[in-house]
Amino acid sequence: PSSPLHQPPQKRLRHPGRVGLTNLGNTCFMNSSLQCLTHTAPLRDYFLNGHYKKAVNRSTAMGTGGALLEEYANLQRQLWDDPPASSSSSSASGLYGGGYGYSGGYGGGGGGYSSGVAPRDFKRTLGLHARQFLGYDQHDSHELAAAVLDFLHEDTNEITDKPYFEKKELEDGQDASEFAKECWSKHELRERSFVYRVFQGQLKNVMTCPVAGCDRKSTTFDPFMYLPLEIRGSGTVTVECTVVRAGAPGGGSRPVKMKVRIGREGG
Repeated sequence: PSSPLHQPPQKRLRHPGRVGLTNLGNTCFMNSSLQCLTHTAPLRDYFLNGHYKKAVNRSTAMGTGGALLEEYANLQRQLWDDPPASSSSSSASGLYGGGYGYSGGYGGGGGGYSSGVAPRDFKRTLGLHARQFLGYDQHDSHELAAAVLDFLHEDTNEITDKPYFEKKELEDGQDASEFAKECWSKHELRERSFVYRVFQGQLKNVMTCPVAGCDRKSTTFDPFMYLPLEIRGSGTVTVECTVVRAGAPGGGSRPVKMKVRIGREGG
């Protein structure tokens, strides 16, 4: 039979990228963020093709000297490269570095095929440069993704000496489009990398004075790497309660569990 399901386990190829990340304590927040980043095709290919090696910036004070860059590249190879066909055990640890390893296998037949990767070296290196992630406590997924992107950007930033520019506002009568281009050009004199080109954009930020009679309005054009979006829930919330009626014969009644749906504003 030609179906991969009928081939001997040692000849089955796992689907690249369809690999889980092992929890290292309460690190599901990290795993979810890493899965999002690793399935961003331009970023994935940048590391798998080795193009990042030509852009390593080891001198920037805001980066990790290339340390996290290398660990992230190792992790991408673990997630996307097929394991060696010569592997004969159901768990081949230590591939591409001591802190990573394939685990799980297909069961019974062995072959070293991956059902999970433990990103220990990546987490250790991240914790050395962002100490809030040093332990194994739960953190915010967006906070970790932001830290990783910032480090990957700085570790490949083409700018080694960042000039200082005073932040300016759009003046009355000034062309907004030209002002936006001016702001972007100045930003590129400080920040320029492949990560920056994939993830960064520009926001028009307008702030209006809330005081009655104040006509002050400030318009700026700001760079961004990520856009947090609020996910609104339902307009109602369900509350469970237990009702015991007082004054009933026998000193009361049997407790009755009820569910009450009320508006989030209390209505």
